[in-house]
Amino acid sequence: MPLSPCLLSLVKQERHLVDYLRTCTNCGKFHSAIDGVVCGICSGTFHRECAGVLEGVVVAADWACLSCKRKRRQSNYDDTPVKGAAVSCNTNLINPIPATLSASGEIIAGAHGEAGDEAVMNSTANNATLEFHVDLALEIRSFREELGSLKTHCSNEIRGVSGEFKELREEISSFKAAIFACNKRLEDMEKRVEAMETNYSSNKSPAIESLEQDIEDLKMELHDRDQDLLGNDIQISHIPETKSENPIHLVSVIALKLGMTVDERDIVSAVRVGALRPAAGAAEGAAAASPQPTWASKENQRGST
Repeated sequence: MPLSPCLLSLVKQERHLVDYLRTCTNCGKFHSAIDGVVCGICSGTFHRECAGVLEGVVVAADWACLSCKRKRRQSNYDDTPVKGAAVSCNTNLINPIPATLSASGEIIAGAHGEAGDEAVMNSTANNATLEFHVDLALEIRSFREELGSLKTHCSNEIRGVSGEFKELREEISSFKAAIFACNKRLEDMEKRVEAMETNYSSNKSPAIESLEQDIEDLKMELHDRDQDLLGNDIQISHIPETKSENPIHLVSVIALKLGMTVDERDIVSAVRVGALRPAAGAAEGAAAASPQPTWASKENQRGST
């Protein structure tokens, strides 16, 4: 899982702090890489005060610490700790060593002088170490403050993301509930439709069967009535047509000549059918004879439908 940008910045700062700080081989305290010196033989790091190197002095790559110098084989080098008398005299002339007078009157030099130098070096190293501790404490405090603010920011971000995820879960839960309800309703409707189809196809109720039988009876009755009504239609043909004639009156007259009494109220309708045909003995200039006309009249008995 990839780290967040906040954690990456913290790791980089820790690595930078580890690379920046070193441990002094002499006093065992921390010091910065810039303020310390490195031995070219044992690769140990020292405070400049612990190594006796002044500020601003450039240290060579083959510089050796005091322990490495003591372990080095004695030879006639200027930097050898134990040297000949001539060199010691010259060194004492250049750097006079404080001397003390013993009880016998002899001058004792060297031991107390070296002890004084070592005390001065230790005092300087302690002061420098104290200053470095103060600086390091300030840096650590600022680092802790920055880390605390970063932690607070990360906590707020995580809290916000957690709230959003919670809302998303609630919405998903509501969607699931709605979908389940719709599925249940659809299943219920399918079951009801299947039950209705099964009941309709397998078992018909007596009421439905009686209604279907009544419908069939009504259809037969209507058919019979239509046939009866067709029997009341009468067609009369070979009757010449004249102008301004009344077909209903003609039907009544013909029925009277046939020995039947038909009132005009008994006739529903009477119309001529076919083309016009002139009467017998018409003028020669009259229209040519058309097909024989026919009379169609519809008679309805009283009390019939």
